[in-house]
Amino acid sequence: MPLYTAALALSLPIASEDDLPEDTDRIRQERKAIEQRLANAGFQDGFWVVFDPLQLQRQDPLRTSVSDCMADIWSDLKPGLEALETDRSHYFDSAVWEWSFSFRTHWGRHAIDALRAIHFQLEDEG
Repeated sequence: MPLYTAALALSLPIASEDDLPEDTDRIRQERKAIEQRLANAGFQDGFWVVFDPLQLQRQDPLRTSVSDCMADIWSDLKPGLEALETDRSHYFDSAVWEWSFSFRTHWGRHAIDALRAIHFQLEDEG
């Protein structure tokens, strides 16, 4: 929840000319390993969502997993974190822009979906 709250507070700065350096193959491999570890963590991983909950027309539900959601969040945040470790002053605006944009278009949705699934699982156990 603190990560989601912090992302809501991010403003979308003017994008920097500098793209974040990204080792796509390595991040993809690490993402896959993270997803696998989470999938084997011993909780109910799979759940159903509808893509757009505000669309009033019938939608077929999509099956996803907490592990996929969490791994996607990680892979959206990781390049910015690595860039800031390399050169904080040079990549700061680019990292914040990437995080803010991807939160609004991708990982924010995964965070809400995963949180909802985790909530229901904890409710069932309690």
